Amino acid sequence: MTLVVELPCKNVYVTNDRDRVEQNAKAEWKVFGERHIYQNHWVNLDLVDVQSPDGTRFEHHVVRMQRVVGIVIPNQDGQILLVLHHRFITATWGWEIPCGIVEETETAIDAASREVEEETGFRPFGLKPLLAYQPCIGIADTPHEIFVASGAVSVGEPTDPTEVERIGWFSFDEVKALISNGHIHDSPTLLGLFAVASQAGVQLI
Repeated sequence: MTLVVELPCKNVYVTNDRDRVEQNAKAEWKVFGERHIYQNHWVNLDLVDVQSPDGTRFEHHVVRMQRVVGIVIPNQDGQILLVLHHRFITATWGWEIPCGIVEETETAIDAASREVEEETGFRPFGLKPLLAYQPCIGIADTPHEIFVASGAVSVGEPTDPTEVERIGWFSFDEVKALISNGHIHDSPTLLGLFAVASQAGVQLI
């Protein structure tokens, strides 16, 4: 199925396989090559030789990071499982959905299940894809996929107790208050919660 997007720039087509079929090229950037500046297991920093739509050619920094999964887990009472993280980069505490990196030997859904168990001691079931996105597409390539579970069962203590301070189950009203008070501020959590709340007919903002 092909979706035709009505924009001022004519002939823009978006397909399910994410390929651009045809596009007016006035706003298209051209790529001539790239070189690696720094690389490790977690992050790659590249300089990409590009030409902007106005004809200017220069090297643009691009950060390429791992594939990430996040998981929204409701219980039978409609509460959502969240974990309290300290993020030293922003020097903040925040309630988040379980998230983590997809390792090379894993599928996204396997990584999602593993991350939940490591961080919370719960094993999710009935995992289904919820949404996929790029959180900072102007400078970074880091695909994010959010799953939603049908529920979860406790299988013991978290296997990685250094990751989170504590866990908790929150109603949509409590989630709304956490967002309003700035206690939820990362993109996987916000987008996952907004999507699940929308499906339930609940507005969080």
